[in-house]
Amino acid sequence: MRWTHLSSGQLVDYFSREWLPEQEAAIETHLAGCDSCAQNASVIFEVLGFTDSWTAHAQERTHQAHGVPAHREYAGSTRSA
Repeated sequence: MRWTHLSSGQLVDYFSREWLPEQEAAIETHLAGCDSCAQNASVIFEVLGFTDSWTAHAQERTHQAHGVPAHREYAGSTRSA
């Protein structure tokens, strides 16, 4: 396989282990020689790490630690189209 550049979807699939071993090897070879794709892969890897560790409980604890309400009530408010 040969790519001009890897798409974000291809990189997400790579980190999710969706490719066959020979395809993973081709992607790794490409990443080794393409600074642009390697940089994009780094960003996607970081984002995936954050999304894998996100939970509603973790978000609520973060809000509480910073004094931000986890939700807002809009009692009595109506929205018209």
